[in-house]
Amino acid sequence: MDVKITVNPTMNRPDYIWTWESCEAFLNTAEGLIATPINTESGEEIAERIADIIALYPASANVVASLKWYNESAYRSEFERIAKYIKDGKADAVTAPLQVPSILKEYIKSRTANEQAMLVRGERVNSMLTHAVEGLRSVLSKVKEDRKMSNYAQQV
Repeated sequence: MDVKITVNPTMNRPDYIWTWESCEAFLNTAEGLIATPINTESGEEIAERIADIIALYPASANVVASLKWYNESAYRSEFERIAKYIKDGKADAVTAPLQVPSILKEYIKSRTANEQAMLVRGERVNSMLTHAVEGLRSVLSKVKEDRKMSNYAQQV
């Protein structure tokens, strides 16, 4: 899922902010990992998948922070563009409604929809990783209990 960035990608991006492409690649990787089926009868496979997902946690937080930065940068950039347009007296009958704050806010949100969509996607992937680990831990507990019961049955 390639999403085009609204703001200029050559803007002054701090070093700690991931590139747009890196964020997108991470989200694709995380979604791919979660979508890959595993054998839920194998405790080893479940434990490996939990470890793989937990390894993504630190990067996931950085990706969400980076996407938030892109979203807010795009919003700021669009706001400044419109403010300059109005300040320079270029407002006409079509752009006059943009001087109403609530309309301006909605207009800018629509112009920065790509960044907002990626931010929501990043937040959902971050949440999905957390819930996947919780779910896999429950399955792993069941596998452990089944093994205990199986061992007990064999001893009796």
